[in-house]
Amino acid sequence: MNYSKLDFFRQIFGAKYQVFAPVVIAFMLLAQGSFAQAPQGINYQAVARDADGNPLINQNIGVRISLNNGNGGPLVYQETHTASTNQFGLFTLVLGTGNPSGQIFSIISWASVTPWLQVEIDPAGGSDYLNMGSSQLLSVPYALYALSGNPGPAGPEGPQGPAGPQGTTGSANISGTDNYLVKFSSSNTGGNSQIYDDGSKIGINTTYPVGKLNLKGSENVSQLVIDANSTQSNSNPLLKFRNSSGEDLLWINSDDTSNVFIGKNAGKVND
Repeated sequence: MNYSKLDFFRQIFGAKYQVFAPVVIAFMLLAQGSFAQAPQGINYQAVARDADGNPLINQNIGVRISLNNGNGGPLVYQETHTASTNQFGLFTLVLGTGNPSGQIFSIISWASVTPWLQVEIDPAGGSDYLNMGSSQLLSVPYALYALSGNPGPAGPEGPQGPAGPQGTTGSANISGTDNYLVKFSSSNTGGNSQIYDDGSKIGINTTYPVGKLNLKGSENVSQLVIDANSTQSNSNPLLKFRNSSGEDLLWINSDDTSNVFIGKNAGKVND
């Protein structure tokens, strides 16, 4: 900053802040650059003056900056700096790179707050800060505003992508023995049933079936019961035995509880 610019700031701000001791005249540099990733910081410059308006030149000062949601509102972010003024009393720092008091600058929701900047300084370079007042940040760098969750409108839906790879087979919550048909004891738990299948023959209550289907009794009960339908007719026997060509060999049927027919076409014609 050259002398003419500094004098310009004095003319504009000097009388207004003359009552403060010392005085900070600040302005924000809110330039937007081209970055692959938004820098987490805002450039800040100020001129520190004493009560008589004289710049505090070539000395270390302590600075505390607070961001509030509204004038005097809840604290959003606060940090401290140790800055050095030049021959004009000018000091420069980057808001967001100081020593934070607990908040995180990168997660400030710029889209949902009305930021006010409060500046405090200690001319001796310590932490005995004097409040220099607050002013509203009327603009925030576009990149920080976008990163804070202010999305634009959704774009059109894209085409459906290719199907993903087949997932791995999950484990079943059942246990049992090889060749036994599973019997479920609950909706998702199973174990052995009485049916055994060795791959060529099926046994019921036996693991050594000697025929295609081998039923082995285990107690004094009827081992096979077939209940006829109420409309069962003699032309449709309860049991029908056929040869490998599908020709009938033997029928077993009954037209009542005391009359049983055994033979080919039993109940119709007995050969």
